[in-house]
Amino acid sequence: MRIKIEFTSTEQNVPIDTQRYVSSFIHKSLGKNNEYHDAMSHYSISNLKGGKLNDDKKTLSFKLTNPFIIVTSEDEEFLGKIISGTLINNDFGFGIKFKDVLFINENFNDGWNHFYTLDPILLREKKEDGRNWFVTVEDADFTVKLREHIINKFSKIDPTLKLSDLELMVGQGKKKKIMVKDNVWSIGSAVKVMIKTNKKVAHKLYNYGLGQSTGSGFGTIYKTENLDTYKF
Repeated sequence: MRIKIEFTSTEQNVPIDTQRYVSSFIHKSLGKNNEYHDAMSHYSISNLKGGKLNDDKKTLSFKLTNPFIIVTSEDEEFLGKIISGTLINNDFGFGIKFKDVLFINENFNDGWNHFYTLDPILLREKKEDGRNWFVTVEDADFTVKLREHIINKFSKIDPTLKLSDLELMVGQGKKKKIMVKDNVWSIGSAVKVMIKTNKKVAHKLYNYGLGQSTGSGFGTIYKTENLDTYKF
């Protein structure tokens, strides 16, 4: 299940590292000491969408648009807590207030499903010297690494899933550098992804997102036929 949380526009500029503000808002909505904090993300949460990058390259403007967040999960109780908490905790900050919640329905096929990334896919590996290495669409092994990650992650989430025959094609895309906090950057890939599998697995991938840190603004995907829903 997927919800779109819409907010009011604001005259204030918002820092580009919106992830931490989204995370703070979501966890306030879930309540203190909630069971989801620091747990494995069985959901995907987008960054704050709808903004226009200002000339300073450090802030976003939402003067003419309504910001929104996309939250997806199989856990209806989790989504219900976010919705009820949002009605109480309706202040996002920066003059942004809760406006509405919309439910988004998607249909999935046995066979090929085409997805776009609403947020870049993050694939990060630890090198022997301790450095983080970001695998991006510019790397020759990106598709192989992404498929390996999908199979490893989702076989743990649901061992009954049929993943061995999953096929993956990645269309043209670009790597994107995302500030996560105070000059700390991650590099992800904004791409079109075509996945051949059964509709149960396709729905699962949609709910959980692709790649790492899907609960923190990476890897949210959407079906290509629903482009209008995500216009900003």
